[in-house]
Amino acid sequence: MKTTTIITLFLIFLPFARCRYSLKTIIGNGSPVITGSGDGGPASEAKILSPKRMWSDTLGNLYICEGRNAVIRKVSDTGIISTIVGIGSSDSSGSADVALSTSISGVHSIYGDSNGDNLYFSDGLYFLWKYSLTTGIVSVYAGAISRTVGFGGDGGPATLAHLNTPMGLFLSSVGILYFADVGNHCIRKIDTSTGIINTFAGSNNGFSGDNGPATSASFPKSNHLWSDGVHLYFTSNRLRKVHLSTGIISAVAGGGTVAPTPEGIAASSAWISQPQAIWGNSYAVYLSDYNFCLILSVRNDILRLVLGGTPGGAPGMWCT
Repeated sequence: MKTTTIITLFLIFLPFARCRYSLKTIIGNGSPVITGSGDGGPASEAKILSPKRMWSDTLGNLYICEGRNAVIRKVSDTGIISTIVGIGSSDSSGSADVALSTSISGVHSIYGDSNGDNLYFSDGLYFLWKYSLTTGIVSVYAGAISRTVGFGGDGGPATLAHLNTPMGLFLSSVGILYFADVGNHCIRKIDTSTGIINTFAGSNNGFSGDNGPATSASFPKSNHLWSDGVHLYFTSNRLRKVHLSTGIISAVAGGGTVAPTPEGIAASSAWISQPQAIWGNSYAVYLSDYNFCLILSVRNDILRLVLGGTPGGAPGMWCT
């Protein structure tokens, strides 16, 4: 079972032509536990269960989705951990309430706004939620209160829309909240200034549409997103991107048969078994391969093995 109870911070240093990597454990002691163990103490001594996505603010606070406990925990800039959303019960009424008194269905992905006022998170079932860091109130931000999965609502209020397994989130600097509507095989967006929802990319399961309108493209489930301000990158069965201005979708990496190496291979020829988490900076885009237990980077159409696996190992290699 590939569930870890230790969150590891992957620090990437990129001086000149060579790379140095360092791993540091910042949260968790390796023991799973039910909700809230260690609250009020050092994060490195806390117990956590099924940590998922994280987001950090400009003040140095780190927010973690603790999936199986259905809570969000916070690690302050001083290293103290606390629970801020959820009571550890995986159910939800979909109503607004004090965050520490509200039962939510789950927590999958999280992102905050640039002002540090609100956190947005997905429950992986019916809703996107908004948590006010100022008032401590959590409320449904997108998804029909009827708690029925489906597709609908484009062009109208997000609170009336039907979603199907919302997961990965990304909030742009101009206030557009993108999220993966996994069960509907699409990426949708909400203008946070108006609350209006629309489809941004995807129309069906499959693989098609490169170099055309993203809204006509097909792809399997896409549950991880990141943007450099020019493109929105996402992982499905490979790494793809959509130009934010033109709406054109294109492939970035994957779909080939060649195993990644530290020296690098053409990104389009790379074998990526199950790409998941994605992040980037001015140097490269980084992604994980869940099945092969790899961290990969893509820069200038070259894909490199950064961490994990056996360099040059044959596709089909599994980690233990």
